[in-house]
Amino acid sequence: MAADSKEAPHMGMEARLPRTPAGQTKSKNSQIWKGFFQGSVGAAIGGACAHPLDLIKVRMQLQAEGTKLNMLQMGPHIVRNEGPLGLFKGVDASMARQLVYSGVRFGMYDMLKGFCGESERPLTTVEKVVCAAVAGATGAFAGNPGDLAMVRMQADGKLPPEQRRGYKNIFDAVSKIASQEGVLSMWRTGVIPNMNRALWLESLIRPCMWPSHWEQKIYGIYI
Repeated sequence: MAADSKEAPHMGMEARLPRTPAGQTKSKNSQIWKGFFQGSVGAAIGGACAHPLDLIKVRMQLQAEGTKLNMLQMGPHIVRNEGPLGLFKGVDASMARQLVYSGVRFGMYDMLKGFCGESERPLTTVEKVVCAAVAGATGAFAGNPGDLAMVRMQADGKLPPEQRRGYKNIFDAVSKIASQEGVLSMWRTGVIPNMNRALWLESLIRPCMWPSHWEQKIYGIYI
């Protein structure tokens, strides 16, 4: 190996983040498409893998007064009473919700950064936080029907048999909610808390993904 050979600087986590070298511009349509597609598919797969934990969380939240099961007890309890597939009740609704919610928030984030002039200059932290907050709230609004269907399907096994809704899948759930309660009911229930949650999450998470001022200067990374 030549003594004067230069080794590329190690950038750690930043090397795996999408970035635009200084002096170059992003293809707006390509970035938006990637945000929608990669964000939604990746989040849907992640949501499906983590669904049993989410279902356990919902069942624990719905426990009435008296003896309450902890996380390690609730999982086996569901398997004993509903079988192993009971841990995946509502998984299709969870994936549908993530496809919409995450696809919109990732794609909208790139779109809003473009509107702010990212192709011409690095955006300020305040501009990025505002873009992230608006994108998160918009994604939560778009994904609220899937979130409503997911929670109802997860909670169904906790209800007495005569009170269970018996949704077969996400399509059955959405159609029954729309026909029995009205289309707008899918946004009247829980949409404001969901939007607030997503707004704050995106506002706090996105800055942790950005490179520091000195990393931008040294490596020319702009996220």
